Amino acid sequence: MTEPVPSSYSVAIKTIAMRILAAEKVMNELVENPEDPFALQRCELAVLQIRLVCELLMLGCQMAHLEDAGAEIANNKWRPVDAYAQLKDLSEHPLPMPVAIEYNKNGEGQHHIKPLSKPIPFAAISRLYGVCGDLLHAPTIKKVLSGKLPEFDVGLLRHWLGELRQLIGAHALMLPERKIVFLSIWDGSFENEPQLFRLDAAGESTFDLASYPDCELLS
Repeated sequence: MTEPVPSSYSVAIKTIAMRILAAEKVMNELVENPEDPFALQRCELAVLQIRLVCELLMLGCQMAHLEDAGAEIANNKWRPVDAYAQLKDLSEHPLPMPVAIEYNKNGEGQHHIKPLSKPIPFAAISRLYGVCGDLLHAPTIKKVLSGKLPEFDVGLLRHWLGELRQLIGAHALMLPERKIVFLSIWDGSFENEPQLFRLDAAGESTFDLASYPDCELLS
């Protein structure tokens, strides 16, 4: 791999990493102090960060296809469902694919990148985005009177954050329009930002993923 490359996608991934760390911080503080009288506020802050991660992930993919691959799409359709409506027509796999990286496998600087699954499905991002919205939006009067209000599940929130951390930690984004593959790597720490590497393909920049399992992240 060469030096990290500048890209709007890189900016989005770095912002996502900071959102994940912020949400993890408040969740860890809540676990350490389960009687915290402000637990509700901590949960709401974490849910807000998760929802923003969904938006930033879709926006980052949109900008990668627009700026780096030269796709003719609008840059003002940033809501996940609107962004995906454009991306799905550009390529078969427009969203990030979790990967595993083996460094120096066959010699110094010879790294092996292996997909762990198919790319994350938009349905998973859309569902997470919607659930977070339900938790944050003011409920209807009917729900308030009936007492049927959505409740925060601290364990589930921490699970979602772990899965998002895994995705941002190592994933590939394929841009077949320009025979480009972006590789994003993050060690998960506050001290080190995610790094984005550009792999230019001599031939096709995508491959048959039929034999790979479905992505279970956020499922």
